[in-house]
Amino acid sequence: WTGPYRVSKVFPYGAIEIWSEKYGNFKVNGHRLKHYITGDPIIGASCYKLSNPSPLFSEIHEKSS
Repeated sequence: WTGPYRVSKVFPYGAIEIWSEKYGNFKVNGHRLKHYITGDPIIGASCYKLSNPSPLFSEIHEKSS
């Protein structure tokens, strides 16, 4: 089963449901999947800039551990 496929759902413990026009949806072991890189742009993606947590958050996290 060669791709490309779209990931439609990720399950606990590494199982992944993928989709293709030819085969529809089916589950696979996530460790068996390989990245498929193509020149087509990703439509509808979002990019978020993450920053370091504030010192207050770090203090609260340390106290709860």
